[in-house]
Amino acid sequence: MASENDHKNDSLPDLIRTEGINFKGYGIVFKYVMLDRNISIEAKGIFAYFCSYAGSGCQAFPGRDKILDDLGINKSTYYIHLNQLKNSGYITSEQEHQKGVKGFMRNIYTIRSFPKCAEDDIGKIPEAQKTGIKYFGYGMIPKAIMTDKRLKLKAKSLYAYFCSFAGAGSEVTPQKDNILVHLGITHNTYSKYINELKSLDYISTFQMNNNGSFGNNRIILNEKPG
Repeated sequence: MASENDHKNDSLPDLIRTEGINFKGYGIVFKYVMLDRNISIEAKGIFAYFCSYAGSGCQAFPGRDKILDDLGINKSTYYIHLNQLKNSGYITSEQEHQKGVKGFMRNIYTIRSFPKCAEDDIGKIPEAQKTGIKYFGYGMIPKAIMTDKRLKLKAKSLYAYFCSFAGAGSEVTPQKDNILVHLGITHNTYSKYINELKSLDYISTFQMNNNGSFGNNRIILNEKPG
């Protein structure tokens, strides 16, 4: 019986692809960042965007103009919220220079596992001292979501928040009031962007039945959005 390699053209590399929402790649997003009330919901969305590109380690990252286009924001907004991430120590950046060439070649961004703002929390737990803020929980963030221009930045931030709770599965049920506090948003803002995610089939919601009475919504992150 012939194998799959019998008639293979060795001049072409083999490919591997992922089915479903992760088909463009993904990274991990830390719950610690999503719960940090000292940074804005926009900063959390920008952080998740960075994370979505970092799943394969050190790799090419889009230029600023593409980032602004993907996130639907202007340059001023971008730097205001990016600077929150830098000031907290979640992201650091450096400029790479080429000898003999005026100016710099590119920015190199690093997503920090041991940000300065988390030093006290990490220092209290021996396990966290080895793994950093990853110890406090994380989930996968798909690049397809973060580059979808139909979604507003706050909707992407909300999705990233849910992802950070879903590291052990696809179902997340954080309390709505806690979500509002962690993201610094109102009920109306929450409803607006939940509906935006639902309209594109990125999430589904179902009311939980608790002893005959309905309570919190159950939120499902759809693996194959329509």
